[in-house]
Order: sequence, then structure tokens, then C-alpha cells
Amino acid sequence: MANDFEEKSEQQKIPKEKPSIIEKLTKSKHGKKHTQDTSQNSEKINSELLEKEEKIKRLENTINEIENREKRTMADFINFRQRMQNEKINAYDNGMIDAITKLLAILDNLDRALQSVPDEEKENNYYKGTEMITKQFLMLLSELGVEEIKVKQGDSFNHEFHDAMAHVEDKNFGENQIVDVFEKGYKFKNKVIRYAKVRVAN
Repeated sequence: MANDFEEKSEQQKIPKEKPSIIEKLTKSKHGKKHTQDTSQNSEKINSELLEKEEKIKRLENTINEIENREKRTMADFINFRQRMQNEKINAYDNGMIDAITKLLAILDNLDRALQSVPDEEKENNYYKGTEMITKQFLMLLSELGVEEIKVKQGDSFNHEFHDAMAHVEDKNFGENQIVDVFEKGYKFKNKVIRYAKVRVAN
């Protein structure tokens, strides 16, 4: 027993070997290398993230540009279509106005023919036939959108609808009152296509 105790005491007295300088250097190198690798990986990851963020921003800018370009193109198309529709309507209206203006000359002649007939002859077939044709003519013009500019003796002159052909001194009328009408005026879709030609007092 005494021998065993002495052997254990001897073993406990043996000092542990300290790590050699080479081992310390090796461990130090490994530690530094690990730290360097971790730092390099982190920098690489950050660089890749920044690059991807830049790519995303560039893609977003490209998408925004495309969307804006599409919006402008659509707006231009809508404006073009509206402009073409307006031009088509204007072309139709201008054609109608040109044709109606020529028809008004015929209507003027019919009116003059009716006005030239004496009262005692207004019961004959010639007058009644001419009157019927004139009424049908006016109905047709009305269906096309033509409207007579209503004006009568004593009305005030309005430059938007009337064309003063002459000015006269007449005590029976006030200033700028219409004395008589030389030629009837007409509108097409609320647009004056012929002004009423009138004579104005004072």
C-alpha cells in the first residue's frame, strides 16, 4: 500500500509539459487565418448584397420608365383618337353646312315667291302648292339640325346673330332697333351659318 501511495505521489509531482513555441505559433496562425477568412467572407457577402441592391434599383427604374412610357403612349393614342373623331365630326358638319347654305338660296327664292303673291290670289293652287313645298323644305332642314334665327321688327340688334346692312334715321324706332329684315338667318347645331341681314335704326 505504501508503495502505491509513493507512486501516486511521484506521478502528481511530475509537471505538465508546457506547449512549445511552435505549437503557440501554429495556434496563433490558425486563429488569425480563421479571423481573416471570416472577415473576407463578410466583405464578400456585403459586396454581393450591395451589387444585388443596385441591380434591383436599376430594374425598378427601368420598370418605372417603361410604365411611364406606356402611360404617355396610351395618353397620346387617346388624344389622337379624340382628335380624329373631332376632325371627322367637323368634316361632316362642314360638308353639311356647305350643302345647307346652297339649299338656303332655294328657300329664299320660295319665300320671295310667296311674298310676291297678292292677298287676293293666295287661295289659288299655285300659291298653296308653293307654300306646301316651302313647309316641307323647312321640315327637312329642321330634321337636319337647321334652325331659323328668329328676328322681327323692333328687336334689338345683336351682332352675334344679325348683320346690319344699313342704318336709318327713324323716330318710330329706338337706337339699334331693327327696322326690317332683308334676309333670314339660320343656325346649324347652334352655330350661325348665315347671319340675318337687317336694317337698323339710328
